[in-house]
Amino acid sequence: MKKRILLMAILLSSLNVVQAQKLDIIPRPVKIEQKEKVFVVPSSVKIIVDKKIEKSSNYIASNFFKNTGINATVATGNKPDKNTISFLVDEKMNLPKEGYKLTVTKKGVIVKGKSSSGVLNGFQTLLQICSAKEVTKGTIPFVKIEDYPRFEWRGMMLDCSRQFFDKQTVENYIDWLAAHKMNVFHWHLTDDNGWRAEIKSMPDLTTKGAWRGPGEVLLPSYGSGNKRYGGFYTQEDMKEVVAYASARGISVMPEIRNSGTLARSNSSIS
Repeated sequence: MKKRILLMAILLSSLNVVQAQKLDIIPRPVKIEQKEKVFVVPSSVKIIVDKKIEKSSNYIASNFFKNTGINATVATGNKPDKNTISFLVDEKMNLPKEGYKLTVTKKGVIVKGKSSSGVLNGFQTLLQICSAKEVTKGTIPFVKIEDYPRFEWRGMMLDCSRQFFDKQTVENYIDWLAAHKMNVFHWHLTDDNGWRAEIKSMPDLTTKGAWRGPGEVLLPSYGSGNKRYGGFYTQEDMKEVVAYASARGISVMPEIRNSGTLARSNSSIS
């Protein structure tokens, strides 16, 4: 009898795994229930966004369109309505800070998060479901998902000191972080190989320290060759990147190092 119960438990758990993989949800949610029916998204569907995450409205609408082909209208509110897709914050939820619940029924879609970050994690799960290979475009399978991250800090670094990436590439990188429910963008801005952050009171840091090559303070390195190589982010660029990340539920952690090479070259820079 005990063996039968054990085999049944293993079978049921494996079914949950198959369902999660079928919907291509990464990482696999803590709890997921799936039914065969689907919610057919109306061509004129309305997205309701909680005022607490209003700054993410454009991001939510544009990415929903990108993944479904449906151009939704967006309204601010804190209550779901029939045939709508709602993104709501409920700080009283019995879940960790970035946890969420996603429910899809014949009435519509509700993503409810413990915080704005939780809601955005749920939004990423919804996008993954909508873009899954086995899900028909314009439909969303009936599901009940409860999920929360195991780790508070989920970050990735981009080293822009050694290899400079333009602002668009940085924003593309942030989009990939958001898609995988990361929450920290570690932005390595300064090191021996280049100073990338504009400081208006010390312009030589970027006019000289952001470039390497023949005749520059910094010698060629990392395959930059015999041409002048480099670049930097203006203060306006950095503000825009921070706002871009914030709309996606991501914090920016800049890394500012006291560069040894730049310090030794202080007489050339000052």
